[in-house]
Amino acid sequence: MGRHGIGPIFVVLALAAPAAAQDHKPAQKPQGPQKTFIQSANALSWDEGPVTVTFLTGGVTVERPDMKIQAGRAMLWKNKESKEPFDEIYAEGNVIITSKGQKMQCERFYYNNDTDKGAIVDVRLRAYSKDLKADFFAMAKEARINGKSQEKLVAHDVSLTSCSYGVPHYHLTVEQATLLSSDETAETKKGHGFSGFGEDWNVDFDELVPEFSGIPILYVPGLSVGPWLMNFPLRTIRFGHSSLFGNFAYSDFGSRIRMLDDNGKLKQWGDIDLKMDWRQVRGYAGGVDFQYKWDGYKGYLDAYYLYDEGRRPTTDFENQFPPITHPDRGKIHWFHRQDLDDQWRFELEAYYLSDPSLLEEFFPKEFKELKEPETAAYVRWMNQNMGAYLLGRFRLNDFQTYDEYLPRLDFNLFSQPIAPSIADNLLLTERLDAVNIRHLYDEQLGLESVQTWRVDAMTELQVPLDFRYFQISPFIMNRLTYYEHDLADQERLRDVWTTGARVTAQLHATHADLNWERVGILGLRHVIEFEGRYTNNFSNNVAPSDLFQYEPVDGINRFEEVSFQIRQRFLTKDSLNKPFEFFNLTVGIEYYPDPARDTVGANVNNFLPPADWIPLASDPSTGVYQKRLWSNLQYDFQLRPRNFFTVTGSGEYNPETHAEEDREWGVTFTPIEGFTGSVAQTMVKGVTNAFSLGLTWALTPKWSVSVMGQYDRRFGEYLQQELVLARDFHDFSIEAVFEKDFTRGDTRFLVAVVPKFLGKAGLNRSHLYRPGAVTQAPTDR
Repeated sequence: MGRHGIGPIFVVLALAAPAAAQDHKPAQKPQGPQKTFIQSANALSWDEGPVTVTFLTGGVTVERPDMKIQAGRAMLWKNKESKEPFDEIYAEGNVIITSKGQKMQCERFYYNNDTDKGAIVDVRLRAYSKDLKADFFAMAKEARINGKSQEKLVAHDVSLTSCSYGVPHYHLTVEQATLLSSDETAETKKGHGFSGFGEDWNVDFDELVPEFSGIPILYVPGLSVGPWLMNFPLRTIRFGHSSLFGNFAYSDFGSRIRMLDDNGKLKQWGDIDLKMDWRQVRGYAGGVDFQYKWDGYKGYLDAYYLYDEGRRPTTDFENQFPPITHPDRGKIHWFHRQDLDDQWRFELEAYYLSDPSLLEEFFPKEFKELKEPETAAYVRWMNQNMGAYLLGRFRLNDFQTYDEYLPRLDFNLFSQPIAPSIADNLLLTERLDAVNIRHLYDEQLGLESVQTWRVDAMTELQVPLDFRYFQISPFIMNRLTYYEHDLADQERLRDVWTTGARVTAQLHATHADLNWERVGILGLRHVIEFEGRYTNNFSNNVAPSDLFQYEPVDGINRFEEVSFQIRQRFLTKDSLNKPFEFFNLTVGIEYYPDPARDTVGANVNNFLPPADWIPLASDPSTGVYQKRLWSNLQYDFQLRPRNFFTVTGSGEYNPETHAEEDREWGVTFTPIEGFTGSVAQTMVKGVTNAFSLGLTWALTPKWSVSVMGQYDRRFGEYLQQELVLARDFHDFSIEAVFEKDFTRGDTRFLVAVVPKFLGKAGLNRSHLYRPGAVTQAPTDR
């Protein structure tokens, strides 16, 4: 069966002499005929001249190693000189033909071995798409088989759908379709018998009309397509009303692109999605989302253009933006990655934005979650414990304050034994970073750029020692950094020395007899992991105040800390006896021996390696850094005893003020099938204290509803509300969505068509709340 669905199912009709087909392969010895078993409750046989006629009733099964035919009744014709079990077959009454996991159902079926011709009446095919993880169906009133000619099968009154109902809600109607075999199939499956189609197939037709509940909705002229249903060009359409944009309509048209791989098989190479949008207030817009992936390379192009007819400022959100100086607005973001071999990789990226407000106005998810727009060229080399890269970074958007690399060269050597015959645990780590860095300001600020060559060389010696119950790794590190220009436009050479040690220990115990079936505990293994670090930058000859602060490395100074971390892990086994971690808890804290020097301001040394990962923050109410001996106590945990609920959380507790400063936790639960929900809280002292609730409930197999809301208790107001009502039509769903985004001052109602037959790509277009799912509801456009 083909990877993409329907047509290849006709391969099950290979009824004629397989030995004859094998004779066309001279390199192989011809095989004898395959054994055929015929079973029925009743049988009647008679001769008509040289032909023997057999009539079978009461449930008929004709089976051989490569296929099976089941029917209510059947008639077989066999010439007495023929070496085959039968030369012609006619079957009727819920005929089911199965071959290699493929199945075809029809009401009546006839096939002639000698002429390689046949007919099918009321045929229904089912196939599975590996790409889409979905079933597809084809139905036809009648079909003619012509195995010898290039036209393998001609069907009339064909319906293509992914709906499993006998009368599908949505289908594509084809008046006449011709299924053609691929070149490979035509070459390798010559001989008698209808051999069907391989993994590559096409359907030719004169006209095609999609119908919804029997009503034609679109006319498509004659085409020649492959797996057409999964590649239906209209992917989604959303229309509604927004308080920011007035009436609007968003639509996506797309197509998958397939290419032949090294084995001559069709494989998906890319996917293109064309966006056509209209907003009553802002005007027309369009874009393209093109993604591609092949052996050794992948990439994407994301472009969008809007001829902006101007805002209608009615909210604080819109009033915060500067006036629109030019109606042509848009973005172009291209990324390409290619692996030349196991050692070499290069990447190219370009990101143009017309203005700094575009993403926040029209693509809020990208604005909040993705990195800043970047244009760069990158080449990487790796060989065992060595690696290097060359990076060029450039600014396309003059409104960005940005660091350019013209270029940057970085080389790393990791944990290399320097005296393997004497002391194999004396390890060297070396890093050399050379960069011509230029700091560019937003052009509207009118400030001159700052530029320098910086060469940073870091050498570290480490000696891991194992004392059975614990391990200790002392180290010493020197960092030499050359600056072509400091703040006084002079050359500087900075020399920093660092020393310290890392201590680790692990304790564990197994309780095989501990079982608690209700929460899914089948035996228990408890593991305690402890880690302590000491880091001291004890020598530095250049103060950070003498250097321009391009990057955190330019802020290195004298610094000392001791960090502690304990991780508790609890493991058990699932019903298949496979271990999994159902609960873990990690707690970490840092101690500062010299708080007057190291804690009274923003300090980049607190998170630069080899220092540990816990940074210090200012007082959330005043913004002032207080002198303190201890950092915040950081914790995070995850509890997943069974699939029906998960609890996750993280936070910070200030031991100096005895107050919790940060808390983020969430509970996802599925108490019954079809009902999923989550409750969460995000609290940052002095900033926000937001609670969120989300529920999705499948009221019936057809109807589902989801609600989601977020409320900020600190300000006593809602941040977001959403209600979605969905009707499932198997291959697609229709969603009615009501949204209120209080942070943007936007209220909108929309109706969306979500194509489920597109698999995950379809789910990405759904607004139903799915806590914990990889795909997220669309927030852009």
